[in-house]
Amino acid sequence: WAPLAVMVLSQNRGLIARVDDRNDTDKVDIVARGVRLLVRRIDRVVLMVAAEPNVDETIHIRIAQAADMIRKYMSERYSPAVFARVEDRYVSHS
Repeated sequence: WAPLAVMVLSQNRGLIARVDDRNDTDKVDIVARGVRLLVRRIDRVVLMVAAEPNVDETIHIRIAQAADMIRKYMSERYSPAVFARVEDRYVSHS
């Protein structure tokens, strides 16, 4: 599921860039017959929720609460320097 979440954001970023040149897609909602996928970028984390297609709109409240918990956890657990080192290691040597 994890690669799918990143792929959903990146593929939709390309589509949205054709309409909006800011290219800052942070939320994608996809509703299909069998599943509803809600993908949210929360700082450097991507959260994907798979739900039933007819889930009520309180799902957005629960996702906002989860986003707050993720932000709090990430800020308490990891410093921004940790992410900078990881990005440098994997991006600049390719």
